[in-house]
Amino acid sequence: MLKKSRAFSLIELLLATAIMVMIFAAVYSSFSLGIRTWKRVNIKIANNATDLLIPLTRQLRCAYLAPGQDPDFVFQGSLSAISFVSTAVINDDIYRDNVTDLQKVSCRIRADEDTGQNAFIYESYDILGENKENFKQIKLSNMIKSISFAFYDGEKWLKAWNSTKNLPQAVMIRADFQEGIYQDSFETVAQIHCANKGVMDDL
Repeated sequence: MLKKSRAFSLIELLLATAIMVMIFAAVYSSFSLGIRTWKRVNIKIANNATDLLIPLTRQLRCAYLAPGQDPDFVFQGSLSAISFVSTAVINDDIYRDNVTDLQKVSCRIRADEDTGQNAFIYESYDILGENKENFKQIKLSNMIKSISFAFYDGEKWLKAWNSTKNLPQAVMIRADFQEGIYQDSFETVAQIHCANKGVMDDL
C-alpha cells in the first residue's frame, strides 16, 4: 500500500523563504562592507603613492651635477635609498620658504619611532645655504612596505649609482604599499633631462 506523501504547508514555505532572505541579506551586507573597505583603502594607498612618487619623480627629472666634480653634488643611489641635487622647486608642503633652486635631496625608508612601521623619509636642504645642517625632514608615507630604485646608464639597468661626473639617464622607482591585509604596488620611471645633458661635455 502506497503511503501518501506530505506536502509543505504555506507557513513552512514562508518561514523557509524568510530564513533564506535573512541569510542572503547577511551575506550581501558583509560583501558590500568588504567592497567599501577595499575601495577606501585603495584610495588611501593611491593617495600615499601620489604624494610620494610625484614630487620625487619631478626632482629626479631635474637632477643636477656641478662642473668640477664637487663632492656635494654626488648622485648616489642604491636599491633602497637615493641622494642627489635637484633644481626642481616643489610645493610648500615639501620646501621651506626662501630657498635657492639647488636642493640636496635624500630619500630612504626608516622605521617610524612612534609606530615601529616603515615610513618613507624625505630630507632636503639648501645646498648653497650657510647652514647645511638645517635640513627639512618630511615623512611622506607610513603605509610603504618597501621601495626599490634602478638606474639606467643608456644600455642596462643598474642596482646602484655613485658618481660626481655622470647622471643616470633614468631612474626606475617601485614602491609597495600595505594597509592591513590590503597591498598594492606602483612603478614609475623618471627620465633625467633638466641638467643631465651637456654638463660634463662642456668641461
